[in-house]
Amino acid sequence: MKIGDYEFTGPFDSIDALRSVPGLFAIVYAGDTGTRVLMEVEYSENIRKAVESLVTNPSWQERAKGGQLRYGVRYTNDSCEEELRLVFKKQPIPRGLHFVVPDVQ
Repeated sequence: MKIGDYEFTGPFDSIDALRSVPGLFAIVYAGDTGTRVLMEVEYSENIRKAVESLVTNPSWQERAKGGQLRYGVRYTNDSCEEELRLVFKKQPIPRGLHFVVPDVQ
């Protein structure tokens, strides 16, 4: 799935599909009316742990009412981790971006 200038693997509808490795993750709200909104995009040293921490928070559960949260990931390896982190800081993806999300993998 493409968000901004970045290609992400996904979307996934379960945290179980995410790995505990470094990279970028995107959390997308998929509403009943077909609305797709980027809720969060961040770099983390542990994608799965970071996403679990966010979406189990009661405020996130409230934000997702009436829809579903889906997850996209862009895993890194040691050779490109710092480069990806720097590029993402220079070209952030705006939250609230509306876009089309492909079917869940």
